Amino acid sequence: MQKVSIVSKSTAEKFFQKKYSSGSKWFCLLDDYLWIAEMERKYKGFVTLGRVGEYFSKTMVEIKQDVLKGWADLNKTHDEFYWWGGQVASKSTTATPLMTNIVYLFCARKIAEETKGEIVFIVQSPALAEILSRILKKQDRQLTNYCQLSGFARLQRFVVNNLRLAAKIALFMIRCLKLIIAAQGVKKMDLKQNLSEPNKSVLIRTWVTESNFDNEGRFSERIFGVLPERLKDKGCHVFVLPMFFNIQRPMYRIYRYLRNQEFFIIIPEHYLKIFDYFYVAWGAIKVSKTKISRFFINGIDVSSLVSEILEAQGFEMSLCSLNLSAYLLNRLKQKGLLFEKIIYPYEGNAPENQFLLAARKYFPESEITGYQHTGFSHNQYAYHFASGEATFHPLPDKIVCSGRIYAKLFKEAGVPEEMIFQGPNLRFDKVYLRQSSGNLVKENIFLVPLSFSYALAYDVFLKLRDALEEVKDYKVYIRSHPLLDLVVLEKFLTKIHFENYEFAQGGIWQDWLLKAKAVITTGASITTTEAVAAGVPVIRVEPDNVIHYDHFHLDDYPFPPVNSWEAIRKQLAYINDLSREDKIVFECFGQRTMEEYFTKPDLRNMTVFLN
Repeated sequence: MQKVSIVSKSTAEKFFQKKYSSGSKWFCLLDDYLWIAEMERKYKGFVTLGRVGEYFSKTMVEIKQDVLKGWADLNKTHDEFYWWGGQVASKSTTATPLMTNIVYLFCARKIAEETKGEIVFIVQSPALAEILSRILKKQDRQLTNYCQLSGFARLQRFVVNNLRLAAKIALFMIRCLKLIIAAQGVKKMDLKQNLSEPNKSVLIRTWVTESNFDNEGRFSERIFGVLPERLKDKGCHVFVLPMFFNIQRPMYRIYRYLRNQEFFIIIPEHYLKIFDYFYVAWGAIKVSKTKISRFFINGIDVSSLVSEILEAQGFEMSLCSLNLSAYLLNRLKQKGLLFEKIIYPYEGNAPENQFLLAARKYFPESEITGYQHTGFSHNQYAYHFASGEATFHPLPDKIVCSGRIYAKLFKEAGVPEEMIFQGPNLRFDKVYLRQSSGNLVKENIFLVPLSFSYALAYDVFLKLRDALEEVKDYKVYIRSHPLLDLVVLEKFLTKIHFENYEFAQGGIWQDWLLKAKAVITTGASITTTEAVAAGVPVIRVEPDNVIHYDHFHLDDYPFPPVNSWEAIRKQLAYINDLSREDKIVFECFGQRTMEEYFTKPDLRNMTVFLN
């Protein structure tokens, strides 16, 4: 009888030292690459920690439709305003580890069926360990679940989680108080001042980050580009509702910058009431306390995975801050504002749901437009809908796509066709500056753009290190993401002995592309598509233990996504031997990509917003 053990990441090292022989096969059902790299370094020659890469992507495809149906049933069961304010309701696979843990579960079942000898699974989720244990016991395996919590441990976890929840609530209220104080330093404006035609007002909800401001505090719109000016030219009164993200300067200074802009930028704290903050907090508390009783995937009940996520992440301070916009809409209505149009960046993420529900309630006559401004991935389930789900899931009146390929992708993803409109690319105006000359880059300069995820970054670093082992005279330029700390990345690169790299933080992405022989991507970033559009060969790396978010969808591209360092090396060797004629192939794909993904704004396609 096959022996299978399940151990937690926190106790795995004890088993390396005492419990198991080197003949055991270890598989990591977790995304902590830093820990995996450290353990492999420390126990080199004694234990090899297997990933689930060869199973992960295939398994995710196999269970996708069943997951979407189960998730839709879950949302329909809990169809309440408070529920839509949580991350789980959005179905976003980037916001929580829920989908990753579901994939781990089905991968582990396959591994147990196909692997001979003793197996040890290392997990981070107690709920995952519990469900996997039930499955394997039914298969008559000699199973030991070392992650099983005792009664005391469960009580301890309950106390700790509630103390953590109380701390989050307190910190959220303190953060809100600080913002209220910061807003007091800026004069409150009359919302209806100089509005000769209130019904011609337009509300644009947009992301505001540090990069929206120059050194002097001048504001520029990143997502909607020239749209506010075009609306103003048409006689509309434009109100901008900011969603703050990755702000580093003090908020009182940001509020002063915003107050002095050409358009009326709403400072939320000027209009929210004290009870609004408590309503948002109470809704998040209710989400965190929700117990899930049914969520079946291929006949397996994974509801405890959902409950675990809700308990740990149900109250999220940053999301609570964004959800305040739903209550702000009520206050704007009370001030007498009417909006002909409400426009926002469509991403299918959690901050949109309550905002949409509130917009429907308080401004029922307004046309609500979601603008698809970034990439699309088949593995980001926030963009995908099961049959009938669009009838109850919060959605805008129309979704305007920034390139013609997105209209096709959204239709295939289950978005009602009558809701999809083709429009202009307003955000990525730098793609039109591409100056690819067709010349071959002789130097071995490789660009590695990162996304929001440390795990994706670490995965590509490990594989690229091994792929470049026999390459001479190369240089890797790493372009980090605002959410990643360069010091943390440097520590990991040092730990794995990755050399010959620099960070490429300055300048625009298109300038760096002119220098590159190849781009190696982690996925989850529009930089992949921009690189293809520039005619630069792109190597797309599928990760081992986390979800791959591929934003490029031309199936006949010369390089399919790869999972191993050997495959990366093979594609690099092909790129190194490119002739000028071969380079033309990538130039042609660049032109096709521009046509499919980046529709240049003109008077005709801008009318989708203006009419």
